[in-house]
Amino acid sequence: MKNSKKFYVYFAVPIVGLIIFLAFYLPFRSSFEQAQADKAAEEQRIKNEDIQKQNEERKQAVADAMAASEKRKAERAAKDAERQKRNDDRQAAFQARDRAQIDESKFKDLRDKRVKEVATVKEELAKIQQDEKALQDEKTFLDQYTQKVNGNLQALTAVLEKIKRADDAAAAAAAAAAKAKKS
Repeated sequence: MKNSKKFYVYFAVPIVGLIIFLAFYLPFRSSFEQAQADKAAEEQRIKNEDIQKQNEERKQAVADAMAASEKRKAERAAKDAERQKRNDDRQAAFQARDRAQIDESKFKDLRDKRVKEVATVKEELAKIQQDEKALQDEKTFLDQYTQKVNGNLQALTAVLEKIKRADDAAAAAAAAAAKAKKS
Protein backbone atom coordinates (compact mmCIF):
# COMPACT_ATOMS: atom_id res chain seq x y z
CA MET A 1 0.00 0.00 0.00
CA LYS A 2 2.83 2.24 0.49
CA ASN A 3 3.33 2.25 -3.14
CA SER A 4 -0.25 3.00 -3.87
CA LYS A 5 -0.20 6.02 -1.54
CA LYS A 6 2.76 7.40 -3.31
CA PHE A 7 0.99 6.72 -6.54
CA TYR A 8 -1.90 8.95 -5.45
CA VAL A 9 0.46 11.64 -4.27
CA TYR A 10 2.19 11.76 -7.61
CA PHE A 11 -1.14 12.25 -9.35
CA ALA A 12 -3.00 14.27 -6.75
CA VAL A 13 -0.52 17.16 -6.49
CA PRO A 14 -0.36 17.81 -10.22
CA ILE A 15 -4.15 17.48 -10.55
CA VAL A 16 -4.71 19.93 -7.69
CA GLY A 17 -2.13 22.25 -9.24
CA LEU A 18 -3.87 21.96 -12.61
CA ILE A 19 -7.24 22.75 -11.02
CA ILE A 20 -5.79 25.81 -9.27
CA PHE A 21 -4.08 26.90 -12.52
CA LEU A 22 -7.33 26.50 -14.47
CA ALA A 23 -9.19 28.46 -11.81
CA PHE A 24 -6.91 31.44 -12.46
CA TYR A 25 -6.23 30.92 -16.19
CA LEU A 26 -9.80 30.56 -17.56
CA PRO A 27 -11.10 33.91 -16.25
CA PHE A 28 -7.83 35.58 -17.26
CA ARG A 29 -7.99 34.08 -20.76
CA SER A 30 -11.54 35.26 -21.44
CA SER A 31 -10.79 38.78 -20.18
CA PHE A 32 -7.43 38.84 -22.03
CA GLU A 33 -9.03 37.78 -25.33
CA GLN A 34 -11.73 40.41 -24.87
CA ALA A 35 -9.08 43.05 -24.10
CA GLN A 36 -7.09 42.01 -27.19
CA ALA A 37 -10.23 42.16 -29.35
CA ASP A 38 -11.12 45.60 -27.93
CA LYS A 39 -7.57 46.84 -28.54
CA ALA A 40 -7.61 45.54 -32.15
CA ALA A 41 -11.04 47.16 -32.75
CA GLU A 42 -9.78 50.48 -31.37
CA GLU A 43 -6.68 50.35 -33.58
CA GLN A 44 -8.85 49.56 -36.62
CA ARG A 45 -11.20 52.46 -35.77
CA ILE A 46 -8.23 54.84 -35.47
CA LYS A 47 -6.83 53.61 -38.79
CA ASN A 48 -10.24 54.09 -40.46
CA GLU A 49 -10.51 57.62 -39.02
CA ASP A 50 -7.01 58.43 -40.27
CA ILE A 51 -7.83 57.06 -43.72
CA GLN A 52 -11.09 59.00 -43.82
CA LYS A 53 -9.29 62.17 -42.69
CA GLN A 54 -6.61 61.69 -45.36
CA ASN A 55 -9.29 61.13 -48.00
CA GLU A 56 -11.06 64.34 -46.97
CA GLU A 57 -7.76 66.23 -47.06
CA ARG A 58 -7.03 64.84 -50.52
CA LYS A 59 -10.50 65.84 -51.73
CA GLN A 60 -9.96 69.34 -50.36
CA ALA A 61 -6.51 69.54 -51.94
CA VAL A 62 -7.92 68.43 -55.31
CA ALA A 63 -10.74 70.98 -55.03
CA ASP A 64 -8.24 73.73 -54.13
CA ALA A 65 -5.99 72.73 -57.02
CA MET A 66 -8.92 72.77 -59.45
CA ALA A 67 -10.01 76.20 -58.23
CA ALA A 68 -6.48 77.54 -58.57
CA SER A 69 -6.22 76.02 -62.03
CA GLU A 70 -9.48 77.64 -63.11
CA LYS A 71 -8.32 80.97 -61.70
CA ARG A 72 -5.00 80.73 -63.57
CA LYS A 73 -6.84 79.75 -66.74
CA ALA A 74 -9.15 82.78 -66.44
CA GLU A 75 -6.21 85.09 -65.73
CA ARG A 76 -4.32 83.66 -68.69
CA ALA A 77 -7.35 84.14 -70.96
CA ALA A 78 -7.76 87.75 -69.82
CA LYS A 79 -4.06 88.40 -70.31
CA ASP A 80 -4.12 86.84 -73.78
CA ALA A 81 -7.18 88.89 -74.71
CA GLU A 82 -5.48 92.09 -73.53
CA ARG A 83 -2.31 91.21 -75.42
CA GLN A 84 -4.31 90.44 -78.58
CA LYS A 85 -6.20 93.74 -78.27
CA ARG A 86 -2.93 95.64 -77.85
CA ASN A 87 -1.43 93.88 -80.86
CA ASP A 88 -4.54 94.59 -82.94
CA ASP A 89 -4.48 98.26 -81.93
CA ARG A 90 -0.78 98.52 -82.71
CA GLN A 91 -1.27 96.81 -86.08
CA ALA A 92 -4.14 99.17 -86.92
CA ALA A 93 -1.97 102.17 -85.99
CA PHE A 94 0.88 100.89 -88.14
CA GLN A 95 -1.46 100.40 -91.07
CA ALA A 96 -2.93 103.87 -90.63
CA ARG A 97 0.56 105.35 -90.49
CA ASP A 98 1.60 103.46 -93.62
CA ARG A 99 -1.53 104.60 -95.46
CA ALA A 100 -0.85 108.18 -94.41
CA GLN A 101 2.73 107.97 -95.66
CA ILE A 102 1.59 106.48 -98.96
CA ASP A 103 -1.08 109.16 -99.32
CA GLU A 104 1.44 111.84 -98.45
CA SER A 105 3.91 110.57 -101.01
CA LYS A 106 1.22 110.20 -103.64
CA PHE A 107 -0.16 113.67 -103.04
CA LYS A 108 3.29 115.18 -102.86
CA ASP A 109 4.06 113.72 -106.26
CA LEU A 110 0.69 114.91 -107.51
CA ARG A 111 1.38 118.38 -106.12
CA ASP A 112 4.77 118.49 -107.81
CA LYS A 113 3.18 117.45 -111.07
CA ARG A 114 0.54 120.16 -110.74
CA VAL A 115 3.18 122.77 -109.99
CA LYS A 116 4.88 121.87 -113.27
CA GLU A 117 1.56 122.11 -115.05
CA VAL A 118 1.03 125.52 -113.47
CA ALA A 119 4.39 126.65 -114.87
CA THR A 120 3.29 125.49 -118.31
CA VAL A 121 -0.07 127.16 -117.90
CA LYS A 122 1.61 130.44 -116.92
CA GLU A 123 3.40 130.40 -120.26
CA GLU A 124 0.03 130.01 -121.92
CA LEU A 125 -1.64 132.47 -119.55
CA ALA A 126 -2.91 134.68 -122.32
CA LYS A 127 -4.77 131.78 -123.90
CA ILE A 128 -6.38 130.07 -120.89
CA GLN A 129 -6.89 132.24 -117.80
CA GLN A 130 -9.89 130.23 -116.67
CA ASP A 131 -7.91 126.98 -116.58
CA GLU A 132 -5.27 128.67 -114.47
CA LYS A 133 -7.77 129.56 -111.75
CA ALA A 134 -9.01 125.99 -111.57
CA LEU A 135 -5.46 124.66 -111.31
CA GLN A 136 -4.62 127.21 -108.61
CA ASP A 137 -7.66 126.08 -106.60
CA GLU A 138 -6.62 122.47 -107.04
CA LYS A 139 -3.08 123.29 -105.95
CA THR A 140 -4.40 125.00 -102.82
CA PHE A 141 -6.59 121.99 -102.07
CA LEU A 142 -3.65 119.63 -102.47
CA ASP A 143 -1.44 121.75 -100.21
CA GLN A 144 -4.13 121.81 -97.55
CA TYR A 145 -4.69 118.08 -97.90
CA THR A 146 -0.96 117.45 -97.65
CA GLN A 147 -0.87 119.54 -94.48
CA LYS A 148 -3.77 117.54 -93.08
CA VAL A 149 -2.01 114.30 -93.99
CA ASN A 150 1.16 115.59 -92.29
CA GLY A 151 -0.90 116.51 -89.23
CA ASN A 152 -2.46 113.04 -89.20
CA LEU A 153 0.97 111.48 -89.58
CA GLN A 154 2.25 113.44 -86.58
CA ALA A 155 -0.82 112.50 -84.54
CA LEU A 156 -0.43 108.82 -85.45
CA THR A 157 3.27 108.96 -84.66
CA ALA A 158 2.42 110.44 -81.24
CA VAL A 159 -0.12 107.64 -80.66
CA LEU A 160 2.50 105.04 -81.60
CA GLU A 161 4.94 106.63 -79.17
CA LYS A 162 2.31 106.50 -76.42
CA ILE A 163 1.67 102.85 -77.21
CA LYS A 164 5.39 102.15 -77.11
CA ARG A 165 5.72 103.92 -73.76
CA ALA A 166 2.72 101.98 -72.43
CA ASP A 167 4.27 98.69 -73.67
CA ASP A 168 7.60 99.65 -72.06
CA ALA A 169 5.80 100.50 -68.80
CA ALA A 170 3.88 97.21 -68.96
CA ALA A 171 7.11 95.30 -69.60
CA ALA A 172 8.77 97.10 -66.69
CA ALA A 173 5.78 96.32 -64.46
CA ALA A 174 5.86 92.68 -65.55
CA ALA A 175 9.60 92.52 -64.84
CA ALA A 176 9.04 94.11 -61.44
CA ALA A 177 6.22 91.67 -60.72
CA ALA A 178 8.42 88.75 -61.79
CA LYS A 179 11.24 90.06 -59.61
CA ALA A 180 8.84 90.53 -56.69
CA LYS A 181 7.46 87.04 -57.25
CA LYS A 182 10.99 85.57 -57.21
CA SER A 183 11.67 87.41 -53.97
